[in-house]
Amino acid sequence: MSDHPRAARLRFLMARARRGGYQLIAYPAGGGWALVDIYDGERLFECASLSDVERFLRE
Repeated sequence: MSDHPRAARLRFLMARARRGGYQLIAYPAGGGWALVDIYDGERLFECASLSDVERFLRE
């Protein structure tokens, strides 16, 4: 069964974020993404693209 590449990428980033102590949240209205602290919900990073999320998680 073939998987949509964007869905696979999103699942990968969600898992990677969780391992780092973050939760990845999508903004439904204008697009964009946020990483919030998994324990207290504080927004730690906001960006416009999944590429920006990947870059942040690599650092």
